[in-house]
Amino acid sequence: MVLYISPRARGGVDVWMQNVYRAMQQAQVASRLQLLPHLYNFAPFLLPLALRGDWAGSARVVHSGSRAGFFLRARGRPLVVTVHHLVADPVLRPHTRWTQRLFHRLERLYDGLSIAHADAVACVSDYTRQQVAAHYRRNDAAVVYNGIDTMMFRPPARRPAAPPWRLLF
Repeated sequence: MVLYISPRARGGVDVWMQNVYRAMQQAQVASRLQLLPHLYNFAPFLLPLALRGDWAGSARVVHSGSRAGFFLRARGRPLVVTVHHLVADPVLRPHTRWTQRLFHRLERLYDGLSIAHADAVACVSDYTRQQVAAHYRRNDAAVVYNGIDTMMFRPPARRPAAPPWRLLF
């Protein structure tokens, strides 16, 4: 069984987690998705207190985002951390407010601990993998691109004669 635990991110990461979980269910891979309150994004060190007892249960692998991974180590089970993006990227700094920079200091610490102690690190792009290598010296991270739900996104049966401009981001 694969266990994925994460604080609610209130964004695309939550959608990604739900899509991965749904795909695992469709592939009949025993898995469990546990989303925790948003508070744990700021204080993932409280996770061991929130997850009392044998929280890992029968999971053979624990999978987490980079912010909370270090705090979700389970004895005898490998920890896989997925990095979606790094706030440590200096390219982002000019585009942040001081409150974001304050939170990013914490997040850089959490990311670093999780990446350093993970048994395996997955990055959603080659750019993110390069950033993980540059900032955290983790050179063995693998790129696992975000998938596309081909049941939801597929080309139309017939293309319109003069398609209008559309922006997808």
